[in-house]
Amino acid sequence: MGNTEEECEQLFARIDRKFKFLLAHTTGIRKGRSILKNAAVIISQTVLCPFVDDKKEIQELNKLSAKRNFDNCIFGGNPFGAWRFKEIMRTDIMGKPTLYKFEDMQIYGAHDYDAYLKHMYGDWRKLPPEEKRVSHHDYVELDLHKSFLK
Repeated sequence: MGNTEEECEQLFARIDRKFKFLLAHTTGIRKGRSILKNAAVIISQTVLCPFVDDKKEIQELNKLSAKRNFDNCIFGGNPFGAWRFKEIMRTDIMGKPTLYKFEDMQIYGAHDYDAYLKHMYGDWRKLPPEEKRVSHHDYVELDLHKSFLK
């Protein structure tokens, strides 16, 4: 993403604008979201979508994302993640993928997992207050024995 926080912010802003625009094509109106955001979704889907080439937009996003080489930058990360700019951090934290044992599996994670978790969550070893232990995911129903298409 860059060698300074300012470079990262500039590149992230360009990527984020395009990414939000693409997301607006597939997102739905949601209760609890601001009226302006829901209006932007409606306008994007009804007025702009017919004139936008999604494949071209994705190619441009790929070019922007590949603009900087991870191994040659001080900062890198996932500009498309749910935590947004917070997922941009020093590349030495991610390092080379490191294999960790998780329950009965072996999975890859950040080289400096402690620094990664501190960057993302602060004091990750301490549980948040009970009132803040809530899901950050939207879902209506989850039944692993039914098709999601029904």
